[in-house]
Amino acid sequence: MALVGTRKKFPLGGDIHSMSLTEIKSNVTSINSMATSLKFENFMYQRQVVKLGLDSEVDQALALVTSGQHTIRIRRTSGTLEQTRYVRLNGEYKCMIAREYLDEMARDSAETNRICESIVSNYKITMEDLDLSMKYLKKQRHRLQQRVVPLLQHREKTMEAHHAFMHFYNIVLKDMDAVTEKLRITNKNLLKRLDSIRQFLKERARSNIMIQAVDFEEQRIRVVQASMRMLELKNLIAVRKAVAARLTLNLEKLKSTLSKELCASQKMNKRLFMTSVHNKHLSSAIEQYREELGRENNEVRANERRHAKNAYEQHRRLWSSTKRGL
Repeated sequence: MALVGTRKKFPLGGDIHSMSLTEIKSNVTSINSMATSLKFENFMYQRQVVKLGLDSEVDQALALVTSGQHTIRIRRTSGTLEQTRYVRLNGEYKCMIAREYLDEMARDSAETNRICESIVSNYKITMEDLDLSMKYLKKQRHRLQQRVVPLLQHREKTMEAHHAFMHFYNIVLKDMDAVTEKLRITNKNLLKRLDSIRQFLKERARSNIMIQAVDFEEQRIRVVQASMRMLELKNLIAVRKAVAARLTLNLEKLKSTLSKELCASQKMNKRLFMTSVHNKHLSSAIEQYREELGRENNEVRANERRHAKNAYEQHRRLWSSTKRGL
């Protein structure tokens, strides 16, 4: 026997599967307080009746008035038939209603605990997937540090570094494409399985054969878990794409910086070449000047020797003539 409008719902309204954990706790607190209030009210009522010592007529009149003010509708399901009757709310029915609410709350609490355990399990699975993703990203970063960064430190290997990065980027894109294809195949298989289940249920319903118990809640939980897994993988792909885009942007910046450095290096090499050419011209000019200066010095020395020789000859002749005159 169950109260009308209480199956799969809280007394304050709302489906348990559409509520948050805070709302569920609030509803549990409200129902517990309601049950406590009903118990206390029934206890005080019975206590007042015993304390006043009412006779049978007054007791019947009071019970009639009290039950007339509190009448509820109770639905009982028996097999395929459903019986509905109205009862007057007295102390016994108050306790029965409180017990019904407590039983319903116990079932809802068990369902909530199961959902919470499922959420915790999914969270643990998500954390494990994130750990694996971080390990994969660390591995890719290590590969990047080993293969690309050493090449970027040498300007003469710019093209080789670019090809290495493109190879690494293509590997990452292939991995992402493989994960996307795997997700697409999984989604397609799930849709096929759902279509087959629907077709099976339709055929069983047409043939008027007793349909066996199908745990739709479990199927829904599996579908939700698969959807969450697909969403996690989609987020993982988005994160990896963002990381790849960020790495691409950083490498493009490094590439532009290296291009500027290469241009500056080419200009510097050109200046050094022009400087070496000017040095060669200057060296040849200095050598030519030295040769001309040497020739001029030789000519001056030759002239000085010739003049000195002429002066010596004149002096010798003059001295000879002077000696003959003596």
